[in-house]
Amino acid sequence: VELSLSPGEAHRHEDVVATVLGRAGAGAIAVVFTQGEALVSSRTFVQAPGGSYGQYVPRMPEAEALAPGVNGWLTPLRGGEAFRSNIGLVNPDDDEAAVRISVVNAAGVEVARFARQVPGRRLVQLNGVLDGMAVTEPAAARVQVVAGRVFAWASVVDNASGDPIFIPAVAPAASDP
Repeated sequence: VELSLSPGEAHRHEDVVATVLGRAGAGAIAVVFTQGEALVSSRTFVQAPGGSYGQYVPRMPEAEALAPGVNGWLTPLRGGEAFRSNIGLVNPDDDEAAVRISVVNAAGVEVARFARQVPGRRLVQLNGVLDGMAVTEPAAARVQVVAGRVFAWASVVDNASGDPIFIPAVAPAASDP
């Protein structure tokens, strides 16, 4: 889809997956600027009686994708009956990416490890990553990219209200000399 905006102009798409892509479900969208610059953001939400609830999802600059050798941390994650934690992974490239995810408890002890393949230009969502784990909170997940590049984030959802928070992966800064 091509869209031209004049300086200072704003544009909003409702339900991009359905109206622009003609699909149902979830997905990731790449916005490419051929000229100039713009601000881009999104909101994922659920319509409910009396309104909607959801979360703001910021723009993820291409340069911030995790690559081999860079660990991305997702924290704080929560589980149990009151909350659930989901992890999202998007591969911005054509070739498949491979990641390893380690879940650690509040004491820093690894309590789970799993691997996922992320097809090119696709979203993989891992729902309820702490389900069934006896994890002390706050828990964290380390995302290690083995091959390719990915954007990673978590959504921690309040099970009573459905209210989520967005947690982008953070790569720790190197310590100063």
